[in-house]
Amino acid sequence: HEQQLQFRYIAMQQGKEQKRRDWLDKVLEHYEIMDFGNHPAILTSRATSDFDIIIFGGEDFQRLSRFIREHGLMLLDKVKMCVCLRSDPVQRARLLSAGFDDVIDIRRIAHGEFLARARAILERYRAARQRRLAAYEDFVQLVQASSPLHMSAKQRSVLTYLLQAPGGVASCEILRHVVAADNAE
Repeated sequence: HEQQLQFRYIAMQQGKEQKRRDWLDKVLEHYEIMDFGNHPAILTSRATSDFDIIIFGGEDFQRLSRFIREHGLMLLDKVKMCVCLRSDPVQRARLLSAGFDDVIDIRRIAHGEFLARARAILERYRAARQRRLAAYEDFVQLVQASSPLHMSAKQRSVLTYLLQAPGGVASCEILRHVVAADNAE
C-alpha cells in the first residue's frame, strides 16, 4: 500500500486563483491550503500538519523567486513545486533556477503527470537524505575509530605518517617501515 503524499498549497491570492484550485481539486484527494499573505518568513511555523510537498500557486514570478531564494533553507528537505496558469519557458526556467524543483503550467500538463513528477522528485529527496544519513554515520564511525585513545601504537604511527603527507601514496612496504621504525624507538 502506497503512503499517501501530504501536500500543502500556498495561495498567492492573485487573479485566476480559483482556476488553479479547481485544477488541484481534480488532481489531489487532500491538501492543506494556506494563504501566502504578508508573512512569508513565518510560513512553516504556522503549519498545522507535516507535509511532503509544498505547492506555490501564482503568477507573480518575481515574488515567488524572491521567496524561494530568501526562505529556501526552511524548506530544505521539502519538494517545492509551483503551479501557474500562464507562464512562458523563460519564466518557468527562472523559477527552477531560483530553487523550485518543478514548475507546472496547468494548461500544459496532465493530472497524472503532475502526480508522477511529484512522486519522482520526492523519491529523489528521500534517496538523497538516506545518502546524507549514511555518510554522516560513516563519518561518526571514522571519528570514533580515529580517536588516539582507541588506537594501537601501530595504528597511530600509520595515521601520523599519512597525515604528514596529505594526498600522497603510501605502499604497504612504506607503512611497514614506518611501523617498524616507531617500534624500534
